[in-house]
Amino acid sequence: MEDGHYYSFSDAFEMNTSEEHRPSFKHPQPKPKKKRTLPFYATVQHVKNSNLMVQCSECDMWRLIFSRYKLNSDQRRDLQSVLDDYEYSCGASLAELNLEDVYKDVEIRAHNCYDPIEVLYYSAKFTPICVYCATPQAYTAENEYPKCENCYDKPPIYKRKS
Repeated sequence: MEDGHYYSFSDAFEMNTSEEHRPSFKHPQPKPKKKRTLPFYATVQHVKNSNLMVQCSECDMWRLIFSRYKLNSDQRRDLQSVLDDYEYSCGASLAELNLEDVYKDVEIRAHNCYDPIEVLYYSAKFTPICVYCATPQAYTAENEYPKCENCYDKPPIYKRKS
């Protein structure tokens, strides 16, 4: 077998084979696990607990702030003030800010610049923006996340059926 293709019948018929030639004998390669970047499983409620976002200074994409517990209005205002003074770029952690202990359960996912907007953004019912470039007033097709005119040629990201 070359490059995963089968031998011709005449070649395979005359070949001496062993158990090693059986496809099911080969050990499957384990799939790499996605590394979770939050210490908890993120849900819409974790988004609404903070009700905050931060914008990457390099790619202008909005990133969600997750909180395990609901922040009161003073905590939210104080955190927003800190975030306003902070120049965020994708991949950075809020731990770098040395926040007060009250914010120890507030996190942000590690993203790369130009990663699509998180699906939880739309589940949290924020204003629809383009999933690829965060442009407001994006075009929305049924069962797809919004895309703007500039990103219309990019592959659609389909909504899950609920």
